[in-house]
Amino acid sequence: MVYSLQAIGVLVLLVSSIHALPNALPERNDNADLFHLKAERRSGQDFQSFTGPVPSLITWSRSVLEPYMALDSYPPSTPRPARRNIQGTDDRVPQTSTSFPFTAVGRVEWSDGYWCSGSLVGPRHVATAKHCAPVDGEQVSVRFAPGYNNGNVSAPASLVTDMVASTSNSGPAPCFAESDWALFVLEERVGDQVGWFGARVLGDGGDEVVGKPVFTHVGYPEDKGNYTMWGQTGITVRGTSCDSTGPLDTDADVIAGQSGGPIWYDDGEDHYVYGVLSSGDDTVTRFSSGDVWLAAINKLKADYP
Repeated sequence: MVYSLQAIGVLVLLVSSIHALPNALPERNDNADLFHLKAERRSGQDFQSFTGPVPSLITWSRSVLEPYMALDSYPPSTPRPARRNIQGTDDRVPQTSTSFPFTAVGRVEWSDGYWCSGSLVGPRHVATAKHCAPVDGEQVSVRFAPGYNNGNVSAPASLVTDMVASTSNSGPAPCFAESDWALFVLEERVGDQVGWFGARVLGDGGDEVVGKPVFTHVGYPEDKGNYTMWGQTGITVRGTSCDSTGPLDTDADVIAGQSGGPIWYDDGEDHYVYGVLSSGDDTVTRFSSGDVWLAAINKLKADYP
């Protein structure tokens, strides 16, 4: 049994493109035997209630997104008790860095206490998992706290004003994970203070990074208290499950709360997100990715600078 790890938009389309980007409740799927798992509501010291607008849903057609499918990759902006989905030894360790790129990873927080993980892929643009977004009509506010770690942040938390998510389920597992992504627009350009990731997807015929332990994933795991940042380096992307661009099959160790967190690659000069955490079990962890995800990031940044 495969589980997805937690908790905008509408986006129904299939297009083709492999290059990237910028200055960079659970519902049972009986056919796939896969369902989502939201992180539990928080209480006590760590949870501070907040109010704000309910994010608006953005709807795009395929024809609107197609011009953004063939864009080249742009560099990022670098400022100068739940089920455990562990594969073998748990390789997650606490992350204490206050430098980029960790400043661009943050906690996605719902006003009713749910939380997830996410990352900045633009100055006010956050990539996370679809099951981390209120896409089913939940009347909640959402905010993103960049660099959150034990109560400290790299910039003040910013409310989500708009969101986009795929409405396609990409068929049964494992393809279901390919469309488990969402994008947020924030009130403030917090990325100008803390930096943001670029975004890429794997290309046709594979990529030189496939099969190599060169990826990193960071998030806010429920089993570690949800208020500290934990991550893992040396993750291997084994390949993709459905098409040449996603979802990504990996050996990452994850748990509820890490959902939506980025998997990134440092090419020696810049940091690029290749997908967001969707689901996993004790044999494979999948990250939502794909050409539609990438085109949506390009389009969102163009429309909401």
